[in-house]
Parts: sequence; C-alpha cells; structure tokens
Amino acid sequence: MPFDFSEMFGEFIIGARTMTDEKRQSFVIEMPDDPIWLDADRSRLVQILNNLASNASKYSAEESTITLEITTDADELTIEIRDNGIGISEDDLKQVFEPFFRSKSIATRQELGTGLGLSVVKSLVELHSGSIEITSELDRGTQVLLKIPRIIQPQ
Repeated sequence: MPFDFSEMFGEFIIGARTMTDEKRQSFVIEMPDDPIWLDADRSRLVQILNNLASNASKYSAEESTITLEITTDADELTIEIRDNGIGISEDDLKQVFEPFFRSKSIATRQELGTGLGLSVVKSLVELHSGSIEITSELDRGTQVLLKIPRIIQPQ
C-alpha cells in the first residue's frame, strides 16, 4: 500500500536517535520537504534503515556525524548513508553481503553481530527490485547507496 516515505523516515529518525545517544553521535539529514510517495513494504524499509544506521553508528567514533541523504526522481528513491568510521577493507567489501560474513579486523570483531545484517538488507532491497552499493576506505568511512523504485504520485 502506498505511503509517505517522508513521514515514515521522520518516525525512523526519532527511534534511531536512541542508538546514537550513547556515543553522542548526530545525524545530518538532507531530504526534500515535499512528501515522497512510495509503493513498498514500509516495515521492511524501516528494517533496512535500522540496520544501515546501526552499522554506521557501531563503526563510527563517539561524537561523530552520520549523514542520511534522501533524493528522488520520477522513478526511484535514493538513500545515501555516509559515516566517517573505521571503514571496510577492499577484500571485505567483496564479501559484506554474504550470510554470516564477519570481518577479521580487530575493530570489527569488538562489535557484536551475527554477520547476517547486510545479507538480509540486500535480500530486502532486491525484493523491492532495488539495488544497494557500498563503498568504503579504511579509517575514512563508508558510504551506502540504496535505490528503491516505484515512486508514485499521491492519489
């Protein structure tokens, strides 16, 4: 059922702030002021955003900033999440979407996790006929680019 992504995103940010409070991190949010009507599974999109924001928070320093940039065109919604955290090695980038993959880096191993998060995210994005791409540089941060089609006009 179509819904206003902007409204859902606002609700997501309120909840997501609890995951960044402990480390005194902040969000920088860039998005259009107008409603963004989307025909997608609202709860799954929240699950995707929660996982990606959680990863950005976990692997970023205290008092850092996580940027969430939302853009649209006639055909798709684009969500970009950028952090300045520990980054992901080139070798690990090739495997991050594999189920149960956990980096062998000491910094990553200090964080709890099953290695399923990004695998699930990729599956959910693909169920929406979307795409996800991750670029990263060690000690400089990570950028996640997520595209979901089916932007629609309100009825």
